[in-house]
Amino acid sequence: MPTKNNTTMRCNFCRKSMTGRADKKFCDDGCRNAFHNMKSGESYSATRKINRQLRGNWLILKDLIEVGEEEAVMEDLERYGFDPHYVTSLEVREDGTTVYGIYDFEYTRDQDGVVRFRRDQRYPPRGYR
Repeated sequence: MPTKNNTTMRCNFCRKSMTGRADKKFCDDGCRNAFHNMKSGESYSATRKINRQLRGNWLILKDLIEVGEEEAVMEDLERYGFDPHYVTSLEVREDGTTVYGIYDFEYTRDQDGVVRFRRDQRYPPRGYR
């Protein structure tokens, strides 16, 4: 039977009956963690999708640069999974050239669909401290 300081209520996650403080929301730590993980998973799913594609674009450029490539046709990049809609920066230079950035790489596109890419010189090489 509930008393002034000890009331019966239901867990916000599993809905089991529980007793305890009046402001108690979860029956145990497992339910509390599961509830918050579920709630944050819903709100961050779009961010995870975007970050996954940005990382994929970055890895494609990194792999090509590591084997000595400096340019490719956009259609070929897209076949590898590159999505040109996901960039981390965009700059229009005085000559009208648009430079797209993906973290520490940058690339430009010409009218024929040729993409020229390189590591952005504003960023130090990996391992630099």
